[in-house]
Amino acid sequence: MVRTIKTHSMILLGLVVASLASDLYADRLIVNFNGDWRFAKGDQPKKAVQPGFDDSAWQSVRLPHDWAIAGPFNKNENGYAGKLPWSGQGWYRKTFKLDAAQAGRRVYLDFDGVMAFPKIYVNGRLAGQWDYGYTPFYLDITEFVLFGQTNVIAVELDTRKQGTRWYPGAGIYRKVVLSICDPVHIGHWGQIITTPAPGGPMNSDGRGGLPNRVRVRTTIENHLESNAEVTIEVVLLDPKGRVAARDQRQETIRSDNREEVDQVFLVSAPQAWDIDSPNL
Repeated sequence: MVRTIKTHSMILLGLVVASLASDLYADRLIVNFNGDWRFAKGDQPKKAVQPGFDDSAWQSVRLPHDWAIAGPFNKNENGYAGKLPWSGQGWYRKTFKLDAAQAGRRVYLDFDGVMAFPKIYVNGRLAGQWDYGYTPFYLDITEFVLFGQTNVIAVELDTRKQGTRWYPGAGIYRKVVLSICDPVHIGHWGQIITTPAPGGPMNSDGRGGLPNRVRVRTTIENHLESNAEVTIEVVLLDPKGRVAARDQRQETIRSDNREEVDQVFLVSAPQAWDIDSPNL
């Protein structure tokens, strides 16, 4: 079986960046995971990670959420960290269900920002953790979820070990996304697009022309127990949606492996960004 993975990109500033076209990753279902969370401030019993734990008394919240901005202000602080009570512990819980028809696919959780040192539990088991608060991260939770049944995620946070010169935030302060992917798919954050070589005519001020060579490196993951024959098609679009370059190739991705496919394009007359010509 040959699987086709199509990815679209858009020329921008004379460079190329991935667009957010609906078929950019046609191999996955993206689910907004921001609603219907429960929150409790302070330490909680260890059984709070278990699916059967009663969280009905916890606060109902929607992400993004910051537990400190509600105050109260710390009058003893001289403007430090906005006088907000960011230091402490916090817990979040969410119940969700996965369609039984999705069984066999991979399931990922993407966190854009969690303050701080989060531990992520899925159905009572530690699925992963992140030792920072300012950068996004993702987890493969496939082995922890139940298809066709109710699942519970619990997130434990602790900012007490931190120090800061400004307000750092407290809680799941950015969005969360659930991604359900085919067993063979483009990897998370799996495309790197660069313009490695200058090209085109010299400008009137003597500087080199815009880059016209575009390099697209795409990581393909195969979670099957057999090799996968895949077709990778990359289409570069100009600001008006016209095809500027296209490349298609077939690759064999080994079982339970990830491999990078490297494609280079030549684009004629790339358009620069300018105040009078804001090519986006």
